[in-house]
Amino acid sequence: MSGKRVKGKVFVQPIIHGSVSHWLGPNSDQFKSHHWFVYVRGLANEDLSYLIEKVEFKLHETLPNPIRSIKQPPYKVEDHGWVNLKS
Repeated sequence: MSGKRVKGKVFVQPIIHGSVSHWLGPNSDQFKSHHWFVYVRGLANEDLSYLIEKVEFKLHETLPNPIRSIKQPPYKVEDHGWVNLKS
């Protein structure tokens, strides 16, 4: 992209956001029972860095660094813990 604004045109870029978690089983630590991640991405996993300066994820306040800013793709935060994800 040239970085110039164009008047009178409509630009459409689908963006997907979501979360995924996996239970680690009955022998996992009570406070680390799931592997999880949250993400923002393009519809076909295309590079959105020309469009997105940063993505800020607000996580549960009990997690270390509950507000995490990701400034380059992949726009994703991944960790272990008990889980209650909302995207």
